[in-house]
Amino acid sequence: MADRLDLLLEEALATGTVPPGVSDAERAEIEAALRAAGLLRASSPAARGEADATVPTARARFERFIAAEQASARAARLPVAAPRRGLLGRWFGRPRLLAFGGVAAVLLVVAAAALFAPRFDGGGGIETASAQVLAPGDYAQVEGVVEEVTGEGEAYEVVLRTYHASIRVAVSAATVRDDAGGAPLRAGDAILVGGVVQDDLSLAASSVMPGAVTGDVPAGEAEPPRLLASQAGDGLRGHVLTFALTRDGAAARVLLQLEDGRRVLAWVDPVSAERLLLRAAAVGADVIVRPGSGARDVFTLELAGANGSGDPGRASPLRFTGVITGRVANVLIVETTRGDARVTLLPRTIILPGDSGLDRAAIRDGESVTGHRVVIAGSLGPRGQTILADVVVLGATAAP
Repeated sequence: MADRLDLLLEEALATGTVPPGVSDAERAEIEAALRAAGLLRASSPAARGEADATVPTARARFERFIAAEQASARAARLPVAAPRRGLLGRWFGRPRLLAFGGVAAVLLVVAAAALFAPRFDGGGGIETASAQVLAPGDYAQVEGVVEEVTGEGEAYEVVLRTYHASIRVAVSAATVRDDAGGAPLRAGDAILVGGVVQDDLSLAASSVMPGAVTGDVPAGEAEPPRLLASQAGDGLRGHVLTFALTRDGAAARVLLQLEDGRRVLAWVDPVSAERLLLRAAAVGADVIVRPGSGARDVFTLELAGANGSGDPGRASPLRFTGVITGRVANVLIVETTRGDARVTLLPRTIILPGDSGLDRAAIRDGESVTGHRVVIAGSLGPRGQTILADVVVLGATAAP
């Protein structure tokens, strides 16, 4: 769970300096972390150089191996009588051990995975095994009803009854609010929370806004959702109840309420995640499920209807939009309708290139992004002077 020291450490690692206003104990811990980070940065170029130097040798060895295998395959061989062996003996006994051992091992692993994989029912392609909606490191948007509140002041915890489970949500001074001056939440409040999933599957709230619960939120632990399979996904229509973007930005999990009342979990591609994040809120979108172009059982979502398209320009505490006007190291200067904002890219920030035409790694390493439109979700930094980015979605360059 994020606390004051976590936020101070993140800011210090991002800027390279100790934030002002810290206690002596906090300063000692932050300075130790900065020294460790300095050693790692200093050794990084040497390690990268050593790794790069091995690439030509490794490539040459691989090419020689492929050539030898092709030559061996072309050579005519007469069958050689051998003692009869059992099935495993015939596969792994010499000389086939050397020729086929690696391939056979892979095939056995794949066969075992297929044998023990969860089965799909015949009526709709919904997996019979439980599916996990949230995972540590996800950026998530979750809607539900507050069941109880623990603590007072700026930092407190609530239990939120959501469409898939009751989860703990930590609210702090860093949480962005747009309701009644940030009055403390109370039991019975319907809210929509955006934030980062912690190791214990609680949620550190980066932002909170009033929710619009669209269906019955089950009391206690909900029945685990089923995972949507590719043979059943094409053309299904649904309503987004929960959104979770993986920490590497490679995919997202979306809990959907289908038209027939079923609740299913679908893996969706990063393009779909970007479409949902461009809305004022990903939760609440009406979507049409289409087969994806990549891995099996990973789908593409099309936004449907007025509720699906939403209003990308509408103000929302879950995210803000603007145009990048400058960059200093890992801090972006973003021009918004309310003035310039400083946005800090953290090691955990999920970057989606969107329509920018840029590479995710290059962006993180310092690629110029000046002039590009951007959508950012995150929390307030210490003293509210910067935004600590959870997610950054880049767009095309703005018109001059």
